[in-house]
This record gives sequence, structure tokens and C-alpha cells, in this order.
Amino acid sequence: MKYFHISENAIKLVVMKAGFIVYILIFFNFNYFPLRLEGQGKIEVMVVPPDPALNWKNPTILTLGYLRSYAQKTFAKKLSGRERSAMGHGIVRVKCSTEAEEVDFWSGFSGNENYRGLYLLLGGAGLSIMTYNYLDGHIQSTEFVQKYLDDIIQQPKIQAGFIRMNISQEQCEIIRNHYEGFRQNGTENLIYGFFTDPLSLEGAGCTSYATSFAQKSGVFSPFLQEKWTRTIEISAKNLGPTNQASSIEGYQLKPVSFIRFINFLRPLRWKKENDKLIRFSFIDPQYMADFFRQSIECLEHPENCKNKPELLNWLKENEAELCSNEYLRGIEIRLK
Repeated sequence: MKYFHISENAIKLVVMKAGFIVYILIFFNFNYFPLRLEGQGKIEVMVVPPDPALNWKNPTILTLGYLRSYAQKTFAKKLSGRERSAMGHGIVRVKCSTEAEEVDFWSGFSGNENYRGLYLLLGGAGLSIMTYNYLDGHIQSTEFVQKYLDDIIQQPKIQAGFIRMNISQEQCEIIRNHYEGFRQNGTENLIYGFFTDPLSLEGAGCTSYATSFAQKSGVFSPFLQEKWTRTIEISAKNLGPTNQASSIEGYQLKPVSFIRFINFLRPLRWKKENDKLIRFSFIDPQYMADFFRQSIECLEHPENCKNKPELLNWLKENEAELCSNEYLRGIEIRLK
């Protein structure tokens, strides 16, 4: 039998090379990649669309549709205990870390369940119900939101969805401060309204609250702002006085008859020629839900999405992928 003799120098060389390889593997796998990912987290902006979808053709159809949806929602909750949404609902989930702590919460924003809008309509407020600042806004807790989503997923026809985006450690800190800023003002008796600015921390609407975390941290792109925003022009004649406002932009508001408001035989128009027009914009839950549905369809079947080149390009540019969380399907993007 022959024996191979290996010199001491050869052994040292092999050990040194092996050690170098091990060092490289350890450095890249346990130092480089964690450093690159350290502090990164996720923000998810979710939406539950109105059920059934609201028709915005004119104020009368919209109001009658909302009253019907609200009645259905109320009876559904009484009969089955399940939640539904008459106007739609926005939710935010954040999971990330700052230098000091882990940040993990689900949150929403809403007003109390009562007929405050109907009371205003009966009092002649007309479309001022859309601009009214209700003083019963409150922050919904993680436990409430999860229970709400548990109910929603039991109703498959409600096509809720979400978008997930990466956030850095610095952005996590900004989001945490924004959340705590809201909570420092209390979780009850905040302002709830379509056009309340959530960045002021005084209150919000449900979708403006959810998107404010993305907006504050800088990941809310102009493209999303455009696609999720509904803009309407309303004749000032359709805005009635309330205890909060008797005029708007110099126009003296006059009561709007409730009967005239809901008369489907002669429905109100949003605007007429020569009328003073008031322009409003807001994040629409239905637009958000449509966007998520179309994005998922385009990712699953891009060949059927050629009539939406702008959306296809945006999904491609931001490396969009299908994803899901504990409750919903959605898309994950890497903003450029």
C-alpha cells in the first residue's frame, strides 16, 4: 500500500484557504445581508369597499344607495353579528423596528354608529353632510381591526385588498411618532370627516387615516394618490347650512329640502351651468378596491390587461408581486 505524504506547508495553505472561504461566507451571510435588511419593515394599506358599491351618478342616487346600504349593514349586524361597510373602510398595518423598539400594530379610524348624517339631511344640510366634521371619531385598536377582518373574510363577495411596501428604520420611526401623536390626542372624540387632514393629528376619514402613514413616511407615490382620489364639483346650492358653517367661500348657504334631495323622479345634479361650484377631493375606498382588484388581475393574467398600459407599466417598474396577509390578497411593490 502506498502512502501519500502531505507537507506541513501544504496543510497550512489548505487551512488558510478554508478559513478564508468560511470568513467570506460568515461575513456575507451573517453581516452583510442583515445590515442591508436591518431596520426594514412593512406597511400595508388595506381597504374594504362599500357593499354594495355606491353609485355616484348624482347626489340623489348616492344618498338613496347609502341609506339602503346603511340599513342593510345595520340589520346584518343585528342578525348575524357580522360587520359590513356602507361607505367602505381603510385600515393600516405596520410591522417594523426602530433603534429602540419593535413596532407592530393594526389600526383604523371611524365615527360612532348612529344616524348623525340622516339627522343633518332632515335638518336641511344637503351635501354639507360630506363636509361636516363629526366629533365622535375614534382610533380602532388592533383587536377591533382583526375582529372586523375576521368578519369580512367570511363574506367572499366583498373584494377587499391591500398594498404592501418596504419601509426603512427611519421611516418606521416616523410612522411610530405619527401613530403616537394621534393617540396622545386621545383615542375617542376626535374629528371624523371626509376632508379632515390626518397629518394635523386632529382627526381623519377612514381612508385618509390609513394612507396618512404611507404619506407621512414618504412611500405614498403620486401615482397611488391619483388613482385612489375621487374629485367632484358640487353646486353650492346643494350645500345647506349646519351648526359648523353658514357660508362657504363667500356663498351664503340655504337649507336643502330633504324631500327634494331624495326625490328620484327629479334627482339633484352635482352641478349646473352658472352655479358657484365647490371642488372636493378625497381618497375613495371604491377606487382603492378597484385598483387592487385590477392590479391582481394584471399580475395573474397580463395578457388580459393590455388595455391598461399605465397600470401594467407601474406594476413592472415597481417590481410588483402577488402576496397575502392573514386575511386578504394584495400586491407587494418596491417603490422606485
